[in-house]
Amino acid sequence: MESPKVMNTQKGAESENKTNQQKKEEEEEDDEEDEDNRPEYIPKRKAKNPMMKIGYAWMIGLPTGIIGFILAKRQVDKNRLKQLKIRQRMKNSNEGDYESDRYKPASRMQ
Repeated sequence: MESPKVMNTQKGAESENKTNQQKKEEEEEDDEEDEDNRPEYIPKRKAKNPMMKIGYAWMIGLPTGIIGFILAKRQVDKNRLKQLKIRQRMKNSNEGDYESDRYKPASRMQ
């Protein structure tokens, strides 16, 4: 069996816990009553959403970037095609026999 002193300290601790719990409950009730007594905040105008600006930026920026990329790619492809045609014409013009009278080797000076 436990000594009476040990039992008394346990009972004393239990009573302290109960009083602490009661105090906490009372404080919570007081807080709730205080919240009920406070005047309610009613905004006079609608709040602005800070994400709207970001949304607009994406709505404008993304399609603009895609269209800009496509237009730049088309321009590069056009230039590449022009250069390819020019090279083919140059290659075709260099093929074949030349008139020998027109293209004589230069006469050497003696």
